Amino acid sequence: MAGVFGETPLGLSSRILNIAGVLTRQGGLKVPRYQRPYTWTEREVRELIQDLWRAYKREAAFYFIGQIVLVKNRHGQLEISDGQQRLSTLSMIIAYVRDRLPARAGQYQTLIMDGERPRLVLRDEDANFYRGFVQEPGNMAALAAHTETGIESKDLLCAAARTIAAEMGELQDGELDRFMSYVARACTLNVVDADERGCAQTVFNTLNKRGSPLSGADIIKSDLLENSGLSDAEADE
Repeated sequence: MAGVFGETPLGLSSRILNIAGVLTRQGGLKVPRYQRPYTWTEREVRELIQDLWRAYKREAAFYFIGQIVLVKNRHGQLEISDGQQRLSTLSMIIAYVRDRLPARAGQYQTLIMDGERPRLVLRDEDANFYRGFVQEPGNMAALAAHTETGIESKDLLCAAARTIAAEMGELQDGELDRFMSYVARACTLNVVDADERGCAQTVFNTLNKRGSPLSGADIIKSDLLENSGLSDAEADE
């Protein structure tokens, strides 16, 4: 029957990649000018780290953090239509570990820089700030200690660096390395590639605006059942 109606439409594809596979995509990733700046607060950063830690401790085969939507621009770069907050934060987590573990810095830096070229480029207003403090080795501690700039996106990047240091600072080096290796391998995303910006925006709107949103009770119930250790019969009851 598929032959009668055709196969998957051209110009749109989807695949599952881990965070290492996403960050090392050929051509690099760029946050386009029309996207909002970095907006994550301490709460979102802490929740991401703690969720990853729980997955690591229970030796989960993967930890799924949702979808990102990419569209190729005329220069061959992949513009991030959805997902920049997660990618920016995960890159900062990698940068923190890179600076903590000099013996492994080169390997983690390959997820952040492709030679002299950043693998992730933020909006023009924040790109140089992010590169200087995050993507250039040795500066994450300075970012965490940075005084307020008066520019919200930059101040939130500083706050994110402080949260990362607070959440991961007490880990021993060996545990930190094992955790980060797990994150790079098992932190998983559904990557949607679109050839046209309008198509990417349609995908973004569909994924984020349609359907009935889950209530807080729905989310708590799902989490409790997943991690309770109950049998199927006990969970159904």
